[in-house]
Amino acid sequence: MYRLFRISFLGLFLLSCCLAAAQDRNLDRALDRYETICDRCIDLRLRASSGEAVSSDDLKDLLVELNDLKNMLQNAGYGMSPSQKARFEGIRLRYAEVFGPKRSPLIKDPFPPVMKAFVPIGSPVWLPKRKPVPSSPCVVRDRQAPRVHTGLLLYGGLPDGYAGLMAQVRGKAIGGFVKGSLTPRFIKGAYSCTSDGFRADGGYIWTSGKENLSRSSLTGGVLLAPSPWMECYAGAGYGRRAVFWEDVSGKWATVSDLSRAGICTDAGLILTWYRISALVGISAIRFRSVSVEIGLGVIF
Repeated sequence: MYRLFRISFLGLFLLSCCLAAAQDRNLDRALDRYETICDRCIDLRLRASSGEAVSSDDLKDLLVELNDLKNMLQNAGYGMSPSQKARFEGIRLRYAEVFGPKRSPLIKDPFPPVMKAFVPIGSPVWLPKRKPVPSSPCVVRDRQAPRVHTGLLLYGGLPDGYAGLMAQVRGKAIGGFVKGSLTPRFIKGAYSCTSDGFRADGGYIWTSGKENLSRSSLTGGVLLAPSPWMECYAGAGYGRRAVFWEDVSGKWATVSDLSRAGICTDAGLILTWYRISALVGISAIRFRSVSVEIGLGVIF
């Protein structure tokens, strides 16, 4: 048992020695590359100071070497021996003598002064990887045309009992509409009278007690959308509302003082939920004979 313990201990000791030796070799190779990059940086500094043009290819080569050095140091670790630390310090000081803070950058515009970041003072600092910039020419995106909303709504008016259709179109916040309404029945008066019973020919009407009316209108106006789900509308046009009385002979008489024709005004709200819209508004002919309008429709 004791012999087995000694053999195991000896094996672990030899393994640790091999790992340490391998780590030293990796650090030595990393320091060799570190010194090579420093020499290249110093050489580029001296060439630029003497007036020689420095190409961008030299910069690319140094960036590739810097990436290789980063990989080596990451694989080898940072446990340097005293001799390796002394060598690293000597390379760093030689680099600092050339790249002092009072000196001008190695490469002037259009290249940025990146040489000071190649070999850091102290612990290594790596340059961040950047995504390649495509070399294709700049493409100007076409402006998207504003979305146009259209809709159709069916509505009815009370108390006159008429039906109507409203068509609308708008952009983001403003638009317009056209709407028309009509009663389902058409009546033509045989003669006219007033509400006090006197006929236009001077006679008197004897009514049967039946009353009817017809209403029609055509208007247009402006739509405003303070929010995506609500629209306000207001407009004007022409409207006609006629009241009829039936006499005992079955003829219809137009009651002139209760009938109106002229300007028709509209106003109201349209509320939208997904593609379904609901309309609530009022309509008046010559600012009288007010009707309440309620409707439903679809927005495209």
